[in-house]
Amino acid sequence: ASARDIAKLVEYASHRLGLSQTTVQATDSYTKRNTGEVRTIRNPIYMASGLPIAADKPLLIGKTGYTDEALYTLGVKSRNTNGDSRVVVVLGSTSRTSRNGDVARLLGWSLP
Repeated sequence: ASARDIAKLVEYASHRLGLSQTTVQATDSYTKRNTGEVRTIRNPIYMASGLPIAADKPLLIGKTGYTDEALYTLGVKSRNTNGDSRVVVVLGSTSRTSRNGDVARLLGWSLP
């Protein structure tokens, strides 16, 4: 997928009720229909995982990924206090830390 493809996916998913909230929570729980068992999953995109985004620019939704070709990738949508929003996509980062830093810098530059 290209950066444009991921940006389109992030934008589309941001308008789906419930999906966006799930992608930016530290954990999410669900109940298996057939057994009633409750399971909790850890979310790798959660801001506490090292994405240094200010409280005045919260993440609305995000999508992480890794492939040998694209390396560490991240697409996010954020909104500032004025209601302006941006989708930022980073491909080809060599680590989660550098990916998160790049995304934070791009959001800081494009979404004052």
